[in-house]
Amino acid sequence: LDAFPNDTCETAAHAPAGQLYSDAAVRSQASPNNQAPLWLSRANAYTDANAPSKKAMLLLNHTLPKAGTAPHDSPLLTRLRGFLAQAGCTPALKLQMKGGRPFQGERFRFTLGETTLAALLAAPGATRQSYTLALPENAVVHDLQTGKRVRKPKKIDAKIKAGEIHLYAALPYEISALKIAAPNTAAAGRRLPFSITLQATGRLPGTHLIQVGLAPKNKAPLEHYTQTLLCRGGRAEAFVPLALSELPGPYELIARDLLTGIEGRQALLIRPETPSSTVQRPLYTP
Repeated sequence: LDAFPNDTCETAAHAPAGQLYSDAAVRSQASPNNQAPLWLSRANAYTDANAPSKKAMLLLNHTLPKAGTAPHDSPLLTRLRGFLAQAGCTPALKLQMKGGRPFQGERFRFTLGETTLAALLAAPGATRQSYTLALPENAVVHDLQTGKRVRKPKKIDAKIKAGEIHLYAALPYEISALKIAAPNTAAAGRRLPFSITLQATGRLPGTHLIQVGLAPKNKAPLEHYTQTLLCRGGRAEAFVPLALSELPGPYELIARDLLTGIEGRQALLIRPETPSSTVQRPLYTP
């Protein structure tokens, strides 16, 4: 592909929406009959022009190069990135592969509140790959696979095997503590209420996902009690519906922030159901 060999071709990324530009001096091996490459765009193609959301349509008469086959700073890719930015698209993850080879797999970028989630999924048949991922230097980044904080977010060096997933969370603040408050005792068959407090350094935290579980002392959490809460502004409240047949004894309520791996724990005692807590039902009479 030899599209846009010079920097004279105009595109919608540098012009008003709805305009069509062509430079007769430019030839593309990928366009039919070696015609001049044309870009036709229209902003807000599927919404009202005054709508706050940005949507755009782009029509081309030539193919785009396969991933990794064109220089990152080539005129074609530079203009395409400009168009996508004008349309409000989120930039792709900055990923460099050892040897300059393309990444064998898929990469994703998600957002949850103020948090950016970066995910890499290696193809099942791929060889072991070495990569360098660049995230904002001033972000607080956690490796969600290991639960550890990344000390150099601008240059994350790692290796990924076939079929593996690597997941990182980049936050604009640091979580300093997670606290869970609950009664010291609870009766089987009753609700166990609790509250979550998430603290950040110098500000209120944004939106987080908190996983809460109930575990007998020194044992794994009971799966049927595990729940995930949406925590906004550092606060969340919920309850655990204890079974009537729950074994009495010492337990632990465990809360874990899924974006950072920080945990909070609360010890409690579950006591047997008492007759006073049992609802008495009248016998059936015809």
